[in-house]
Amino acid sequence: MVVSLSGCCTSGTLLVAALAALLLPTPYLLPDIADEKRLAPASQAEQPSSTETGIWRVIESFPKIDLFLTGLLLFLGAVCYSCEWVQCRLMEKRIRKLNGYLSESVDRVRVADAQRSQLEATLDMVRDATNEYNLLLYLMLHQRRDQKARSQSQDLNFCADKSVEENVI
Repeated sequence: MVVSLSGCCTSGTLLVAALAALLLPTPYLLPDIADEKRLAPASQAEQPSSTETGIWRVIESFPKIDLFLTGLLLFLGAVCYSCEWVQCRLMEKRIRKLNGYLSESVDRVRVADAQRSQLEATLDMVRDATNEYNLLLYLMLHQRRDQKARSQSQDLNFCADKSVEENVI
């Protein structure tokens, strides 16, 4: 059975009401089938006193076991309804608690994600700086090599120029 939280009746209450309707004796549902003696008006000697109201006369006309069973079913229905009401409130409390835990977990994940993003950005900056440093270092070494090679070639040219000039003179 489906539990309807929006309505006032729950499935257990509806089940008890249906069971009570099924167990209700036939004379109460179909008075034409009832025994004529039971439905006949009481004699003058059996007339109730003036202090009794009409509802009590009707209640006294019912068999005591039927009244007991009807009262018991009404009590069971009330107990079922109250138990389901308490269970719904406990479930709502658990759901609120779980939602709190879930929101805290989501917040922690967001903070961790932000930290991870920040670390990735820092790592990218370090990579870029390292690449730039390596490029500058390469250019400086290449420039030094070129300067050494020029100075050596100038020294060689200078020596070669001397020998050529000395030979020419």
